[in-house]
Amino acid sequence: IRTHSVAAPILSEELGPTNVSGTVIQVEPIGTASRITLDRLALPTLEPNETPERVRIRIPGSHGAPKVGQRLLVRAIVRPPGRPVAPGAFDFQRYSFFKQLGGVGFSVGQWRLIDTKVASEVEWADQINGLRARVGERLAKQLPNESGAIARALVTGERNAVPESLQEAYRRAGLAHMLAISGLHMSLIAGLAFIALRFGVALIVPVAERYNTKKFAALAALGAALFYLVLSGANIPAQRAFIMIGVVFFAVLLARTALSLRTLAWAAMVVLLLKPDALVGASFQLSFAAVIALITVYERVQLRSRLWDRYGNFQPFRALLLYGFAVLVTDLIATSATAPFTAFHFHQVPSYSLLANLLAVPIMG
Repeated sequence: IRTHSVAAPILSEELGPTNVSGTVIQVEPIGTASRITLDRLALPTLEPNETPERVRIRIPGSHGAPKVGQRLLVRAIVRPPGRPVAPGAFDFQRYSFFKQLGGVGFSVGQWRLIDTKVASEVEWADQINGLRARVGERLAKQLPNESGAIARALVTGERNAVPESLQEAYRRAGLAHMLAISGLHMSLIAGLAFIALRFGVALIVPVAERYNTKKFAALAALGAALFYLVLSGANIPAQRAFIMIGVVFFAVLLARTALSLRTLAWAAMVVLLLKPDALVGASFQLSFAAVIALITVYERVQLRSRLWDRYGNFQPFRALLLYGFAVLVTDLIATSATAPFTAFHFHQVPSYSLLANLLAVPIMG
């Protein structure tokens, strides 16, 4: 069903230079340039039944970037999506098929607007892309150079603005997961919202005495996590994390505890029902492999109970030591579980990620 629902025409040969007109549904920064995705296309050399659903075109930064929802005309060279560069390597054709990308290319001239107004019938998904673009542009404007690019990646999920040299440094250090929105980011956002609301509402004595503020905070934190999921682009690891967080907060509403492999199984089932093609992707495999291993270990190791002495007094020094120990063990478990998938998909395994994560994760948190 998924395959048939996304099936669309794909270019069989290179076109151009030719005029391509379409509606902008996504704008991604690529260094100083931009990469735009167009749909509702019109190509003069193709019949309507041969015209792709979408194409992705790179435009130079010197000409500025259009806004999501605007309809433009650009002269470009457009090619079919490329084949894998080696047997078993990343299959861009397969990726493009499920993204309904029928062609990719680059402009050979300045683009111009056909309609200066943003289309009012833009779909909600495209409106979200427009919001992401505006938030990203504001972050890049307020924060200089690499700082803005990293902030943009952490908030909107757009990593293309991060210089390739810096991305490579993250990968070699074993810290690439910090730039990809996943359970780490989702739990930080949801946890921050939950704790802040719990303490904040507790300060309002009449409310705290009359209502269960924990349940109120859980609902609000779930809303914050949902907003972050949408704003960050809702990639597969973020979807998995949100579903698991949703189950945990739902358990709070029912006065139950939920942290088990069953929670992960529910997340996998929901993701695969919506996007079964995600199963063979690196994001799905790395994310679920890491969490399977982590839950399996931590279900048997209860660190939280050791934060208090036998008289019920909280031990801050012991908590600090346990935090460092937990970061180290967590990274060891996750690295070991994902190493085969990392080697297969990226042909390299980070050699000193244990030390790097021990230093970087607390700072990021």
